[in-house]
Parts: sequence; C-alpha cells; structure tokens
Amino acid sequence: EDAAIVLDHRDRLVYANPAAQDLFETGPEYAGMSADDFYHSTRDEVPDQFTDMANGETEIVTTPDSGKRYFSVSESTVGDNERDRAFVLHEITAEREHRQRIEAQRDNLETLTQVLRHDIRNNLQVITAYADFLEDECKTENEQQYVDTINESADHAIELTQTARDLTK
Repeated sequence: EDAAIVLDHRDRLVYANPAAQDLFETGPEYAGMSADDFYHSTRDEVPDQFTDMANGETEIVTTPDSGKRYFSVSESTVGDNERDRAFVLHEITAEREHRQRIEAQRDNLETLTQVLRHDIRNNLQVITAYADFLEDECKTENEQQYVDTINESADHAIELTQTARDLTK
C-alpha cells in the first residue's frame, strides 16, 4: 500500500512502485529524471526539494480535487554501493485528521469546563454572601448550624471546582 521510490546516487529516479506511480500519476517514462524535476512535473505544490522530505512528516498535494494528503516519509540506503536511496511514503492523512478532531474536542471541552467553573464559583459567591448575611440574623444554635452547613457545602463545592481545574490541566 505504501508508495516507494528509489533514487540513484545522483538523485535520479530509478524505480517507483505502482502505489508511487498512482500517487504521482506517473509511469515508467520518468525513470532517469532528477527527483526534484520528477516531483515538480507531477505536483502543483512541492517541498523545497523532494529529497529533503526524508525521515519526517510532510504533505503532498495529489490533485486539487482530492485535497491534501499527508505522509510519513522514511529513507534508507539500497544497493551494493549503499549510495542509492529508497523513500517509503506511508499515508497518515486519516490519523492526522483524527488527531486534529481529538485536539479540537479537547479544546472545546477545556473551554466548557472553564465557563462552568467560572459560573459555579460566581453562584457560590452569592450563596456564601447570603449565608454571611443570615449568620448575622441567626438567633438560635439550630439556625447557626444551618448557616454553617451552607458555608461548608459552598467551601466543598469551591474545592471541587479547583480539583476540576487541576484535572483539566
């Protein structure tokens, strides 16, 4: 499934497997062409040099209709003289799009938790302010216990919002 291209020691195209021929929409007639000329002749957008794509992630635009396709590119030496190089392009478009969706969801959840924590803390401030007001009005020990319970619950809820903040970090 992976596209494979072999270049000689002068960076001329020696071989492109069927997957590479499909990817670059080429055939065997490109044998002997310099890698950069080959790549430039088949693409609208190109990296600085085709041979600089090795051992990393890069993007290759296949056609304007299909959009960008992303590949992980690895390089190794081949042949008796070990001066020829093979490039294997493994498509990672689906994985990359999945990762981007996950990151967007994570960012949305982070924003949601920030808003919820803020709103909850605002409401807790109102509750504790009214509890303080009621505390001054309490005449009996029973009434004071109710206010203490309100304050303790509000403090606990504030601690929970801080724990939620720490967990999201």
